[in-house]
Amino acid sequence: MITPPNEQFKLLARYTKPHWRMFSLLAVLLTANLALQILNPLIMRHYIDAATNRQPLYIISRIALLFLGVELVTQAIGIMEGYVASKVGWETTNDVRNDLVRHCLKLDAEFHKEHSPGEMIQRIDGDVSELSEFFSRFVVNIIGSGLLICGILLVLWKVDWRIDLLLVLIMTVSGGILRTVQRQVVPQWVAQHQAKAELFGYLEERLGGIDDIRPNGGVDYVVRGLSPFMRVLMNRQRRASVASSWSWTVIMLTLGAFFAVDTTFGWYLYMHSLVTIGTVYMIFHYTMMLIGPVQQLSGQLQGFQQATASLSRVQELSSRSSLIVDGNRDVPHGCGVSVEFDRVSFSYNSELRALDDVSFTIPAGETLGIVGRTGSGKSTLAKLLFRLYNPQLGVVRLDGVDVREYRTASVRRSIGLVTQNVKLIYGTVRDNITLFEPNMVDAQIIEILCELGLGNWFDNLQFGLDTIINAAEMSAGEAQIVSLARVFMRDPSIVILDEPSSRMDSGTEIQLRAAIDRLLEGRTAIVIAHRLETMRYADQIIVLEGGRISESGPREALIADHRSLYSQMVRFGTEDHLV
Repeated sequence: MITPPNEQFKLLARYTKPHWRMFSLLAVLLTANLALQILNPLIMRHYIDAATNRQPLYIISRIALLFLGVELVTQAIGIMEGYVASKVGWETTNDVRNDLVRHCLKLDAEFHKEHSPGEMIQRIDGDVSELSEFFSRFVVNIIGSGLLICGILLVLWKVDWRIDLLLVLIMTVSGGILRTVQRQVVPQWVAQHQAKAELFGYLEERLGGIDDIRPNGGVDYVVRGLSPFMRVLMNRQRRASVASSWSWTVIMLTLGAFFAVDTTFGWYLYMHSLVTIGTVYMIFHYTMMLIGPVQQLSGQLQGFQQATASLSRVQELSSRSSLIVDGNRDVPHGCGVSVEFDRVSFSYNSELRALDDVSFTIPAGETLGIVGRTGSGKSTLAKLLFRLYNPQLGVVRLDGVDVREYRTASVRRSIGLVTQNVKLIYGTVRDNITLFEPNMVDAQIIEILCELGLGNWFDNLQFGLDTIINAAEMSAGEAQIVSLARVFMRDPSIVILDEPSSRMDSGTEIQLRAAIDRLLEGRTAIVIAHRLETMRYADQIIVLEGGRISESGPREALIADHRSLYSQMVRFGTEDHLV
């Protein structure tokens, strides 16, 4: 979909406005550069006429020095102009990147199911990089060339209006044809960008699963799977390039017409003694100067077409609204936050419900254990609580208030999540625990580790908080330690444990149990279990089957009731006895 030009200009205006000082400086440099470029042919005309009329050598020398000085200043201003344009381009597009990343992170989970991370990387970085070229080169080359053409035509008007009129007519016709070509080319570049995004999405997904693909002999399959994506990209790239080549044909015809007008009128005016030989040179020089801007317009046209396509995709992404609408309240901070699911139903598609009429309440400060087979709806409960999705039916409440009345950021700040698959970044222990929070000092981090009973682990770090973490070399237990410290530092009101100890050895698990006990102390918690021993933290238990609650009650009471499903699972030590 091509975004209407008025929407594109609104987007550009929004991001260029904060940098108006730099744009003003760029405008001054651009104006000075153009004025000097127009001035030099006038100086050269006087030089030629002075030499032809045998003027004294000192006059000719002064004119020559003036010409040289103007040329040096023009080059210096051109360098400054290029630097400022590049700076403006990067600063502006970095603002676009930041806003797009923030916007994408706020979009609902349904959006991220439809668009792979590889596609998002292409949209946020690839498309925006095209805009960087647009800002840094378009302003200088396109707008500058347009102004230079206007200046040249103004000077030529004073020489002979007929030359000016013919040149304007040629450029008007050429401009109309170029505009028509552009309308045909932009959709081709939009399609090319989409094909590239789909290719990146495929690569990201396969490279992310490389540890499973290689041992299972899937390398050849992945390589063969590249062919359809690359074929589509090649075809769309070819169509876009061929369509753009028509622009060059139009420019070549324009240049030919310029030469014809220049040679014909120059000869006519000189032969009828209407102008001097210096003026003939000036006409010829200005005509040659017109070729430069027209060539730049042609060279930048493809870049402008690609930038327009990128701008359309950026506009489309930034205008995408989330299905998760913010409320206007904040979740009360503290340990006294209750959780309630009131007849909640939810489905990822219309055919099968992940949750069906689920109701339960977790009083403030208590822990609920959730057990069930894979696909029973355990993780879906956590996603609804985090407001990654909205339930189709029913209400999720925090502290007695519909979660949709709260600000999404407030809801997510009030919930801490500890999973078995911890996401670590390449960086120091400090950065991984604080996630670059600048207000957290080292003493506070160490105090948190000690409070969680992880002081011995910290003491064994080679460089303390400055120890570099490499996720590939870190054990599951060490990753969980970082995750627990990360959550504890945020001091959430609610904690969700998604089987954090399932991949640990017994020694590490014992060490972490004390940390988890401290983390859950006084907080409302949900424990999603894959191993039943994790249920030792739970006060209440619910058993999920096919998205419905098949059993619920106090943990000790369910264990004592030999007829209960949970009691059977405890006796046999597995979830497979769900019937």
